[in-house]
Amino acid sequence: SILDTTFQEGGFTWRGLILEDENGTILLEEDFLQEEMLNRIRIQSDLYKTRNGVAVGKTWGEIKDQAKEWRFIWLASYGLMDVSNPKDPNIHFLILPQENAIIPEDGESWEEVLADEASIQSIVIM
Repeated sequence: SILDTTFQEGGFTWRGLILEDENGTILLEEDFLQEEMLNRIRIQSDLYKTRNGVAVGKTWGEIKDQAKEWRFIWLASYGLMDVSNPKDPNIHFLILPQENAIIPEDGESWEEVLADEASIQSIVIM
């Protein structure tokens, strides 16, 4: 099914399409400036993989050695960690930290806090 919808998150509103079938859900989202341009694709299905084989449901422990450097952005409003590789900045992995994860202070490394079993909830392509 295809649903034309409006998303409202984090104080922003934008249009998008939700594609849903037996393979899972994919969200096609426009930019926040509402210029009717595709800004990102959010994949919420384990059937679609990156060229390195990363898919929703994989864990941090399974992917962390695929890059030498990672960037971490804590999305407090969503309770998710946005993890990306600076050499491939258009692909972001939204990871659900383990229960009772201690949120690092400024300057502390998420790499040391994020448990190997923390799982990818979505893959976002910008």
